[in-house]
Amino acid sequence: MGKTNNISPDARMINLLELNIAYQKKIMTEINRLHERMDKLEGKAMLSGDDLLEAEKLFSYAQTSELLDTPVRTLYELRKRNEIECTKIGRTVKFSREQIQAFKRKHALKN
Repeated sequence: MGKTNNISPDARMINLLELNIAYQKKIMTEINRLHERMDKLEGKAMLSGDDLLEAEKLFSYAQTSELLDTPVRTLYELRKRNEIECTKIGRTVKFSREQIQAFKRKHALKN
């Protein structure tokens, strides 16, 4: 007689489902990374010279609030909750165009 498998069919199914979920999470993480890279490339591909320098510009809270049509106070809260990325230069907090676009994209997905 051959070997018998001690794992019940239900336990095997659970193991397969858990593996499937883990693979899906890895795939989604990689897809998100690729989307971020594509956004960076698309944003810079059509720019040159002064326009490229402008794209690399860092924005203050006031400028970012205008770009997002959001009160500055809300930006402080979003940053405090790590819902929007920022760049710190000493004590100064700035936002790059990429960080603003990433926030817009993430916010659009939630709605």
